Amino acid sequence: MIKIKNTEFKILNTFKEILFSLIVFLCGTVWAGSPQVTYQGRIMTAGGSPVARPVQFKLQVRSPGNEDCILYEEVQNQDLTSTSGVFSLALNGSASTRTDGGSYSFSQIFANRGTFTLGSGKCTTGTTYITGATDNRNLKVYFNDGSGWESLPLQAINQVPLSVEAAQVGGYPASSILRVDNGSVPGTASALTTANFTELMALLGGISTQYTKASSNGTTVLPQSSSPSSLTAGQLWYDSGSLKYYNGTSTVTLDASGSAVTYSQLPVGTASNTVAAGNDSRLVNAIQNAGYASSIQVGADAALPSSHSVGRFYVASDTQKFITTMGLCGLLLV
Repeated sequence: MIKIKNTEFKILNTFKEILFSLIVFLCGTVWAGSPQVTYQGRIMTAGGSPVARPVQFKLQVRSPGNEDCILYEEVQNQDLTSTSGVFSLALNGSASTRTDGGSYSFSQIFANRGTFTLGSGKCTTGTTYITGATDNRNLKVYFNDGSGWESLPLQAINQVPLSVEAAQVGGYPASSILRVDNGSVPGTASALTTANFTELMALLGGISTQYTKASSNGTTVLPQSSSPSSLTAGQLWYDSGSLKYYNGTSTVTLDASGSAVTYSQLPVGTASNTVAAGNDSRLVNAIQNAGYASSIQVGADAALPSSHSVGRFYVASDTQKFITTMGLCGLLLV
């Protein structure tokens, strides 16, 4: 039978009585990357003597609902020969051997967020555990002193008063706090500096100078400035009724008179990234005719047109011959 008296569990059978004095401590210790829970107690024989031999322990952290899922399981061995039956177990400690498959980390199994999906046979009912904001966890302890496994009654791992505050920040629950979350897995990110926070608030308030702002009618609002500094090629701004940009060398005013960009505003020259000036070595296979345009002679090719000019050449449309001011030259090859 099982008797509960004050803080003691007594387990009786025909062979022995084992007393787990719940002087047992459940203490949480959080170390960076390796959180642990300490479980302590004492095993006594039916005659009141301490157990003085090696004992194997199996510890399970289980969900609190009817699904009763095993979220974590480990085994440990301790030699109680010289401890007067006293043991101290660190769950997730260096002496632990995890045996449940390790679907979730030791930190995750105590997190009251999301849904735990466990493998077949891990739950009394179903295969999932949906957490609640105030859920505790249950601890199931088995021990074997050489005569077979025996279990202790299920014990609740409850919150201590200050852990309620640990579940919130200044009264704000996790759902009210900006956080990094990759699906159901917490993510990591660099801390915001004061400048980062100021810029974030400016962005939310629509006053950030880092980005071009869209107006309510679908147009884009350009930055306005009369003398911007530290210009880089490609920057565009609005200044006193004119649209301006910086081409990497100088400031160019677009549409200064209310019309489209004119030729005079285009970069003209013989260097790269300019419009050819006419006598440009980049122009190949072109004929320069001293400023006169060529023309087509309509009719016979016996003579030059009466209005001919020096430097021009003419093509007779009937014979496909071309004529210059020197006379008939030959066939036009096409």
